[in-house]
Amino acid sequence: MKFVHMVLCATLVLSCSTQAQDAGLQTRIVTSSLDTPWEVLWGPDDYLWVTERKGVISRVHPDNGTVHQLLDIQDVVWEYSEAGMLGMALHPEFETAPYVFIAYNFIVEGDRKERLSRFFYDQSMDSLVAEVVLYDEVQASNNHNGARLLIDPNDNTLYMTTGEIYNLPLAQDLSSPNGKTLRFNLDGTVPDDNPFVDTPGANPYIWSYGHRNHQGLAFGNGRLYSSEHGQNIADEVNEILKGRNYGWPSVEGFCNTAQELTFCEANNVQEPMGEYESSYTYAVAGIDFYPRSGSMSQFRNCLLMACLKSSEPKLVQIHLSEDGGTIEDNTIHFEDEFGRLRDVCVSPSGRLFFSTSNLDGRGRPPFTDEGDKIIEVTVKEVSVPNEDDHGAVVFPNPCNDVLHWQQLDGASATITDVRGVTLMRITDITSGRIDVRQLPAGMYVLSTDTCSTLFTKL
Repeated sequence: MKFVHMVLCATLVLSCSTQAQDAGLQTRIVTSSLDTPWEVLWGPDDYLWVTERKGVISRVHPDNGTVHQLLDIQDVVWEYSEAGMLGMALHPEFETAPYVFIAYNFIVEGDRKERLSRFFYDQSMDSLVAEVVLYDEVQASNNHNGARLLIDPNDNTLYMTTGEIYNLPLAQDLSSPNGKTLRFNLDGTVPDDNPFVDTPGANPYIWSYGHRNHQGLAFGNGRLYSSEHGQNIADEVNEILKGRNYGWPSVEGFCNTAQELTFCEANNVQEPMGEYESSYTYAVAGIDFYPRSGSMSQFRNCLLMACLKSSEPKLVQIHLSEDGGTIEDNTIHFEDEFGRLRDVCVSPSGRLFFSTSNLDGRGRPPFTDEGDKIIEVTVKEVSVPNEDDHGAVVFPNPCNDVLHWQQLDGASATITDVRGVTLMRITDITSGRIDVRQLPAGMYVLSTDTCSTLFTKL
C-alpha cells in the first residue's frame, strides 16, 4: 500500500477549531494604499516587498508605510480575477546576487499564459530591470493559476505552484505543467534530482502533481508546506513531497470514500495534513511559518494562513506538532475584521504581517471602500497597575517557573491562554507564588472577578 489513511482525520477539521479571543494581540495598519497585493515578503533590506495584481512591485517601509515602486509592467501583465502579477521570491544571497523572481500572466496571440521571470535589482536606480524569461509554458485562465514562488535556501532551487485552470485532467497529466508544484534551478534549468526527469513524456520540472489550486508555500521544520483550495469544501494543508500525487480531481481532501480509497492505493496519493471544511470553503491563500525563535511566543512553530472567503475571512493559526509533521490544533484570528486576506509575511525576528485583498472584485462593503492594506500584528504592552489602583502586580514578567502575585481584592484567580481557554484555577494566592512550570511558553491572562493581568511565560 502506497499511502497511509488518517483514521483520525476528523480531529484536524477546521470546523472544530478554537475561536480566538485575540486577547493580548493588537493590530497596526502599515499602509492602506494598495490594490490587490498578492505577495508580501520580508526583504534583506528590512523592507516589505509587495506584488500587486495589476503588474506593480513595490518596497514598503514596515514602520511608516512609505511605498516606493520598483517595477510597473501593467502593459505586459494580463489582470483578471485571479490572473495578473502573482508570486515573487528573492534570491537567498541577495546582497551578492540581487535577483527577484516573479510569476505573472500574459496573453500572446490570444493565448493566456503564465510566465516565470527573473529581474535584476539595480540599487543605484532603486528599480527592477533586465527581465530574463525562465519559463513560460504554463497555461493560464481567469482563475486557478496558483503561482506562489518559494526558494529553498539549502540547495537554491525554486518552487512554483500552478493551478489546473479548471481543466481538471491536467492535474494528473504528467506532460502538462498545470496542477503541479514545479521545481527549477535559479537559472531556469531542470534540477537533476527532479522525480520525473527520466520519465518519457513527462514535464521534467514537476516535483508533485494532482493539485487543484495551491496558493500558499512555506518552509518550516525542514518541510515544505502548502495550502490548497478545495472545490466547495475540503480546503487542504499539505506537506509537499517529492514525486507524490495529491489526488485532484479524483480525491478531494482525505481518501475517505470507497472510490477515493481505490484511487489512492493505486496512484501513490499523499493525503493532506489537515482538511479545512465547513458548509462552504474558507478559500485558503498565502501561508508562512512562524520560527521557534520568533519574538511572539504564542505563534512559535505554527503556520499562519490567510483566508479569502468574503463571508467570514480570517487568519488561521495552525499549531504543529514538535516535529512539524502533524496538525494539533487551529486557532482563528481577526474573523471578519479586515475583509478578505491574501498573504502572510513573517520576518526572521518574528514580526507578523498580513495583507487584505478586498479590491480583487470579490470583496464586500465596507471593506471595498478604501485601499487594500498591509497590517502588522503585535503583542499588547503589559501595564502593571500600582497598589493604589487596587489592581494586581505580577513579577517577574516575563517569568520562567514561578510567578509572584500580589492580589489586593481577592484570593482566587484563573489563568487562560490567548484563546480564552482556562488552563489553571488558583485559590489562596494573596501575596503568594504561583508555580507555572506546567505552562508552555506563551502569553497568558491571569484574572480575578475584578481585574486581569497579562504575563508571558518563557
